[in-house]
Amino acid sequence: MRTTGNITAFPAGITTGATWNKDLMYERGVAIGQEFRGKGANFYLGPSVGSLGRQPRGGRSWESFGSDPVLQGIAGAETIKGVQEQGVISTLKHFLANEQEVYRMYNPVQQAYSADIGGFSYERGEIRKI
Repeated sequence: MRTTGNITAFPAGITTGATWNKDLMYERGVAIGQEFRGKGANFYLGPSVGSLGRQPRGGRSWESFGSDPVLQGIAGAETIKGVQEQGVISTLKHFLANEQEVYRMYNPVQQAYSADIGGFSYERGEIRKI
């Protein structure tokens, strides 16, 4: 919805997660879904549940719901339920290894870092077995 005017600045995931209130998480999802539906958007690229906030300088920690994996799951599920009940598709994202912010994309001056997890590597947009 970047190209749409008059949009709501909803509370960030980390703020919502800090409440530990499932009803509030659900109602936030409903409101997001209603706004997307009202703007004619068919899908919502969220919620984000991947960053556990283990990197203080991580630029995306605010998108997810906090450092507790159970909280991430519950908040993600409540958000998805609220959004999808409004007829908008919700797309869970960043559910694994989203802690890296610095040098996460390749450019000619600074090579991107590689995230090697359990025998696989994600680098330059490709997953490969190592």
